[in-house]
Amino acid sequence: MTRNAIKVLGARGITEVHFLGDFGFVWSGGPKEDRVLRMIDDVLEKVGAVALVTGGNHENYDRLLAIEPDANGLRWLSGRVALLPRGWRATTPSGTSIASMGGANSIDRSRRKIGVSWWQQEQITESDLESLGTEHADILLAHDSPPTQSLNDRLRSNAAMWSPADLAYADAGQDMFLRAFLATTPRLAVGGHYHLFHDVTGRFPGKQEFEARVVVLDADGKANSLAILDTSSLEMELLN
Repeated sequence: MTRNAIKVLGARGITEVHFLGDFGFVWSGGPKEDRVLRMIDDVLEKVGAVALVTGGNHENYDRLLAIEPDANGLRWLSGRVALLPRGWRATTPSGTSIASMGGANSIDRSRRKIGVSWWQQEQITESDLESLGTEHADILLAHDSPPTQSLNDRLRSNAAMWSPADLAYADAGQDMFLRAFLATTPRLAVGGHYHLFHDVTGRFPGKQEFEARVVVLDADGKANSLAILDTSSLEMELLN
């Protein structure tokens, strides 16, 4: 699905592809994993694009963070795919400011094995928030999403699946992301952590109350998991 998505975007002239967490193609290593990355690179090269990854929670952070960052803090996973550092910022030619804050807390942590299927570096830290700073960003790229009443109502429907400790851990992660969100007062925040599609616009209590659109894209392969963002108008076209 990843290669097909890149082809679809490339056909539309997109040259910068963003993965919003759970990239997952750097995991246990080995020839198969190397082949997959080469195939992704090949497709990116054919369409003239690069891919930038905002880290999620289902990532082998031991392997990812062992890659030496370049002068801009990017860790190149392959020739055309790079992991963004938490707190990464950029400005588009049209003047739109963008920030990235990866990470999220796995609600199923208790069912995973440390160093095999779970890594503590998934958690957003105080250091990450310091790296992000408090400067406004028009767009916040993320894996997690700020809590809104409508999102919480949807998530509450399966809360009985998880232990109180798991729920508390997940909530703590979302609280850390909320601090990043409120610090940057974005006009648009886009993530994908919850494996559902959700799109809501509301007002939030930042340094000054601000309005933001919060979009959660669905899981890879599902409807509403792929989109094109116009970074000038902030209009988003969902590709189903």
